[in-house]
Amino acid sequence: MTVTYTDVLITDLNTQTVATTFAVEYEMDQSEARLKTDIALGVLGGVAVLYSLLKTISWKRRIASSFIDLETMVKFLLFYAGDLANVFFAVTVGTGLYWLIFYKAQQFVSVLLPLPAQEEQFVTYIGCAFALKAVQFLHKLALQVTVDIFLIDWERPRTKTNRSVPVSGESKNDTSPVSIWRTYFVANEWNEIQTIRKISPTFQIMTVLFFLEVLGFSNLALRDPWSNLQRSPEEYTPSYSLTLRYGVTATLWLCIGLLQVIFFTVFYAHFVEDKIRQFVDLCSVSNISVFILSYRCFGYYIHGRSVHGHADTNMEEMNNNLRREAESLCAQRGLLPNTEVQTFQVSLTSRLGMHYKKIQDSISRRNQPSRLTDASTLSSLEPHFKAYQAMNHFLGCVIDHAHSDMDYIVKDKLMFESVIGMEFLEPTEKSIFYNDEAHTFSNMLYYGNEATLLIFDTLFFCVVDLGSQSFVLAAVLTYVQQVIFRFLRNSLGRKNLANKTLVDERCGYISTAECVFVRARLPACRVPSAMPVTSQLLRALPRSKVLASSLLPCQQHQSQFGPVAHLPASRKSAHMWQRRQPSRSYQTSSVLHSYILTPPQVNSILKANEYSFKVPEFDGKNVSSVMGFESNQLPANAPIEDRRSAATCLQTRGMLLGVFDGHAGCACAQALSERLFYYIAVSLLPHNTLCELEAAVEAGRALSPILQWHKHPNDYFSREAQRLYFNSLRTYWQELIDLTSPGDVPDTREALLNAFKRLDNDISLEAQVGDPNAFLHYWVLRVAFSGATACVAHIDGPDLFIANAGDARAVLGVQEEDGSFSAHTFSNDHNAQNESEVARIRSEHPPSERKTVIRQERLLGLLMPFRAFGDVKFKWSIELQKRVLESGPDQLHENEQTKFIPPNYHTPPYLTAEPEITYHKLRPQDRFLVIGSDGLWETLHRQEVIRIVGEYLTGVHQHQPLKVGGYRVTLGQMQGLLEERKARASSAFEDQNAATHLMRHAVGNNEFGTVDHERLSKMLSLPEELARMYRDDITIIITQFNPHVIGAQRQEGQS
Repeated sequence: MTVTYTDVLITDLNTQTVATTFAVEYEMDQSEARLKTDIALGVLGGVAVLYSLLKTISWKRRIASSFIDLETMVKFLLFYAGDLANVFFAVTVGTGLYWLIFYKAQQFVSVLLPLPAQEEQFVTYIGCAFALKAVQFLHKLALQVTVDIFLIDWERPRTKTNRSVPVSGESKNDTSPVSIWRTYFVANEWNEIQTIRKISPTFQIMTVLFFLEVLGFSNLALRDPWSNLQRSPEEYTPSYSLTLRYGVTATLWLCIGLLQVIFFTVFYAHFVEDKIRQFVDLCSVSNISVFILSYRCFGYYIHGRSVHGHADTNMEEMNNNLRREAESLCAQRGLLPNTEVQTFQVSLTSRLGMHYKKIQDSISRRNQPSRLTDASTLSSLEPHFKAYQAMNHFLGCVIDHAHSDMDYIVKDKLMFESVIGMEFLEPTEKSIFYNDEAHTFSNMLYYGNEATLLIFDTLFFCVVDLGSQSFVLAAVLTYVQQVIFRFLRNSLGRKNLANKTLVDERCGYISTAECVFVRARLPACRVPSAMPVTSQLLRALPRSKVLASSLLPCQQHQSQFGPVAHLPASRKSAHMWQRRQPSRSYQTSSVLHSYILTPPQVNSILKANEYSFKVPEFDGKNVSSVMGFESNQLPANAPIEDRRSAATCLQTRGMLLGVFDGHAGCACAQALSERLFYYIAVSLLPHNTLCELEAAVEAGRALSPILQWHKHPNDYFSREAQRLYFNSLRTYWQELIDLTSPGDVPDTREALLNAFKRLDNDISLEAQVGDPNAFLHYWVLRVAFSGATACVAHIDGPDLFIANAGDARAVLGVQEEDGSFSAHTFSNDHNAQNESEVARIRSEHPPSERKTVIRQERLLGLLMPFRAFGDVKFKWSIELQKRVLESGPDQLHENEQTKFIPPNYHTPPYLTAEPEITYHKLRPQDRFLVIGSDGLWETLHRQEVIRIVGEYLTGVHQHQPLKVGGYRVTLGQMQGLLEERKARASSAFEDQNAATHLMRHAVGNNEFGTVDHERLSKMLSLPEELARMYRDDITIIITQFNPHVIGAQRQEGQS
């Protein structure tokens, strides 16, 4: 210490005073502390990156996706936000606690607090932690309120004796309907536990406020080194340190919260009440299982199937069941025999996840009125009820191992897998159910996210306090925030549950006791066959044109080998092929009332199955006559019976494009989409290449691919039948080897003809021979007894071949010199409108059958197309049909399509798959080719189709005269039409796919040749049963040609 002396002049010894000062200044370099904080943030931030990557990988596995796209990057950033928030929180709390302990506990001056200016960086870290944690909290909240959930009702109708019919003196058995109230109980309880927590938020806030304001813990945040909790008003009170204030508040909040969590989990849940376990018990008592999907192929399953077989019973029987269970006189509740485990984490195969999602989409009730108003609306909900029953039946069959291709295994999860939150095994063939005694399905509730909620509340309280310097205000705003988010979580959760399960949203406002009271007051409120809701509690459902069943592959059936139950389409029969619905009308006035979809919903439906392919360039040049193609499908049947295929022949470089229109089911069209192109490609191979293929098979070597497929992700391949298909194809190329010689050049026309006929013959032969595998035996019979037409284009350089069998159509768009487009049809419809086809049919059968072979413009009065694959009921003899059916599976006998023999069936075969082949040498003015199923050509004339596509591809609208025909049009209506036409001509096309653009016109086309958006919305919102009355399945492939390449190829050919 240095003391400085100086002289003072004394003027008045009695009154003069001398001013003296004493000050002690301490200095401490804070740069080292900041450096250590930044190092900790950097290291832990790097660890957070790795952990977020691990979470992203786990998420990609759980959605069954392997592509890194924009969604993946966004998901990684969301995961990283939460992990980085934890890093900031841990570092800031640790820093605040460090200063609090070492500054307040020092006996001698060794540690100094940061100055207010030096605390700005620390406060920034706190703000970052809060912002990132808020992002994580909102992300989890969004996941919880959009989770897929379904309540599986295991109850079945019970037979009871009805003695109220004394006429015959005999009693009669009636079926007791299944009550919906058990489902309501479970749904109501799920709503009640959505926001329960492991702490009491109100107690948390009040306790923290009590410690800070009443007990004086806030004084620990003052800038003096004393640790006194109480201070007298006369004492000097320094200012607060933001670092100490945050350290005291955050530590106190966390300690009280952790004590609550320990008390709740250790004592309260075991000795008082555990609502999570009670919910599982309620499921068992109610005979309801809960299936939850947090991601596309990952979720949770609560097995609530009653060990007594039923739960819809009276009080006496229920008490007896519970007593038997308590005395171990019945089976245990677990999914597996002799186990108690009822909760599982489920990792699904992509096939099972896809099936679930498609059915779930049809149950959703968004964008609908809040309640029913009349009986017509109730009748329109029947498709949704059927979708509900389909989902209930589907999941029940999956749990009962009824679907061999969607089976599952049960196993324990490795500890390391549970720690890192990722499953090492990817379910490829079978789904995996992991035993989960920890009830992690609570991750879809507030209950399983207590750490996130606790940290978020801590940061919210601290940020408000640091900004306002008021603990009371922070407590009030934190409480308000909790109430608001709890309300949002409950409201959105109830809406999501109502959308996904068809349980009325208002049941979430009814307590369990009230439900029991209502059930007692309304004993007759039952619905048959597990119908999801009663008429008084129904809310309107969304009308979506595509129901779940219309999107399922044709292999979906009621039992393992059960038939697909569906009604035939417009040209299908009353028994098997004859149409029973009235002819489809395309007048706007005839469309039944339906709710209007929003433009995004319309686009979502239209674009669901669109696909495009561009032929790659070599050295910056396009050497192919085909620039690319675009395709799309719009279903009307359930399931959709159309199929499409596109592939490139790797040996000849020719491109194959095909549309297959199925009838009496989708099985035959599915088989054609998988097999026909292989038969064509093999038919085009030279002798030496066929020999190489056979030698490779004999030697067990891998085969060189002969096709490069261009398929939409939703296009289905029958994996089980691939071996059978390969064996038939190999037999075919073996015969080609014997029939050809080295040096022979395959003829494309002959190759197409042979491929069509040989595949149809193989379909017939496979059905006659059968297969030891029960599923394959049933499958080949379904393929043979159903049918499909086919229109295939083969394009190799300037050579275009069209092979057509049936009523699909191929039309070429030719650009004229004036810029307009004309339609050139390269296929003929093989139906009663084709006189040459009618003559051919009649010439192949005796004169005595002239009047019966074609009746009502149908083959034998049943089938509209006169050429088709499959349809063995029109090809086999009656004796052969009976013999095959007698040896076939029982499910086939229950199918109406196989039991019915066509009338006047005397001289089969009546049907052929032989194609009509057309050749055309492409010219530069040939711009595109449209291949479409009859669903397209029934709605639009071929010239209109070519005009629409030509305008789309060129971007130039052709102003054709506006024709109104015989319609009465007022001047106002005419003005509206002209304004709409002007707007259409001046605006850009809204579709990125030509097939989608054409489909929009096909469905929404009005009598004036323009798209009526209201009509389009109504048509797309029609349920599947009504959609079939107004249109058929639509499948479109549009191929665009390269005029420059075609011109060069023609010149080379001429030279």
